[in-house]
Amino acid sequence: MTVRALGPDAILVDRAAAAKLADALDALNTRDPDRGLVPSMRVLRDELRTATTAFVYADANDVWRELISAARLPHDLVDTAEAARILRCGEPNVRHLVRKGRIDAERIGGRWLVHRSDLERFRTRRTR
Repeated sequence: MTVRALGPDAILVDRAAAAKLADALDALNTRDPDRGLVPSMRVLRDELRTATTAFVYADANDVWRELISAARLPHDLVDTAEAARILRCGEPNVRHLVRKGRIDAERIGGRWLVHRSDLERFRTRRTR
């Protein structure tokens, strides 16, 4: 089960986690059927159910492009290509720095994402 924060306004939830969340909302609804779920929770439950049953052909690159185009990632996160441009080096060098722990990064959708502020700090330290 994977639930990952993509930023202050976005999370990524896999199908198993979406199904468990929908089940939990159903359980809440059956505990107190007189009260029921508030409309926003019913909408959330229905969207989670739809997400768990939808059959979508997509690879990680399609998902990545959609996330970027929808501006769901925080503006501070950049991929290795942008990080390489900021540091004025090649992408393999950025990935090496990430693997060695010299730059903090998160792996999301098969890609390394680096905080722009960490890159600025690294660049400042490197030029001293």
